[in-house]
Amino acid sequence: MTKAARKDAGAGKRGRAKKHSGDRAARPADPAPDGSARPATTVAAGMTGAEALSALLRAGAAEYDRQRALVLESSDPEPTHKARVALRRMRAIVGGFAPIQSADGLRSFQRDLRRAFRAFGPLRDADVRAAEFAGTPAADAHAAAAATLREELRARLSDGSAQTLAAQVEARLGDADFWRKGAGRRLANAPASVIGQLALQEAWAAMLAFGDDLSALSIEDRHEFRKDAKSMRYLTEAFRPLWPADAAKGFLSRMTKLQDALGIMNDIAGLRAHAEEAAQDAEGTGGGQPHIPDDLAADLAAREAAAARAAQKGWDRLRDKGPWWTDAPRRAT
Repeated sequence: MTKAARKDAGAGKRGRAKKHSGDRAARPADPAPDGSARPATTVAAGMTGAEALSALLRAGAAEYDRQRALVLESSDPEPTHKARVALRRMRAIVGGFAPIQSADGLRSFQRDLRRAFRAFGPLRDADVRAAEFAGTPAADAHAAAAATLREELRARLSDGSAQTLAAQVEARLGDADFWRKGAGRRLANAPASVIGQLALQEAWAAMLAFGDDLSALSIEDRHEFRKDAKSMRYLTEAFRPLWPADAAKGFLSRMTKLQDALGIMNDIAGLRAHAEEAAQDAEGTGGGQPHIPDDLAADLAAREAAAARAAQKGWDRLRDKGPWWTDAPRRAT
């Protein structure tokens, strides 16, 4: 890839990253295509824990079903990404509200969401590779691989017997066995800010457990840290309206910068891992040895180093900011 091509590609990726950040941000309900109101994507003051969980899951399922329909209709990589975001957000919400769900209900729901999320993974990775290798001799091969995976995913998603995720969520919410009894029931009936404080504190503790120095983490641990950071962000976005004066604003700004940097590092690690796997496969069959072109490899190394510095800076600032939910939550009016 020429220097000019890399510059153009980088500008495109930065634009996509900015767009993705906006896509991930929680937003108030807006009209659906049929004119009906979409479920709220954040918790409203006055909601109980059970009402908050129900609203968030309905919103997540509706968003996933919209993106799933677009995946079936379009070759644009964005719906694939957004479908994964919707599922990952729902997984964070389900985990955050674990104390009010039965053990069996929680385990079953997490399993189904994880299975759906993983179905999109190969195509998402292939789309990233196709974008990175654009303008190189391997561009056509990567584009073709992504196209093949897109058709395979469409075939899987086109199962006419499968329920929409929205229907699955309604079935779970209406099942008495989905909800925990005893202390869990009291927590479900308490103001949503009660379980919000608990969920946010547990998510923050999970991040702190990785330590201060991100460079000391293995690739695997860094990936786990990134997942925990996503959970922290999604829970923050969900519960932020329950605290006055937008207490989460600075925290979310730092979290966004940290996540963007970790995302770059994750994509680059994935590119290298795929190249190594392809090289091993080619060696075993006596074929040529595929590799990342030298100029692209140098570009990736420079971007990775910059992202590592940005991630550490973001993590330092996030820890300096500290929890935003320690003050009293907003009172319902």
